[in-house]
Amino acid sequence: MKYIKEKSQSEEISLVTVDMSLFNSIKNCSIYLQTHFDRIDVLIHNAAIFNISQKEAMVTSEGYETVWMTNHIGPVEFLC
Repeated sequence: MKYIKEKSQSEEISLVTVDMSLFNSIKNCSIYLQTHFDRIDVLIHNAAIFNISQKEAMVTSEGYETVWMTNHIGPVEFLC
């Protein structure tokens, strides 16, 4: 964020994080963005899970397979 502020020469830069594996986190982030900002100029989506050594599926606290939720379902839900 410091780098982006320096390059843009703007202090109007915000960092908002979200856990793309959890519907609740996605919903809360969406509500936060809608209530605090008129628009989003840039969205950097940097969520992904890939672990070739993982032999068994992991499940989120909401009951969804973690890789599928983080890499596919979560980002689509967030943008819809």
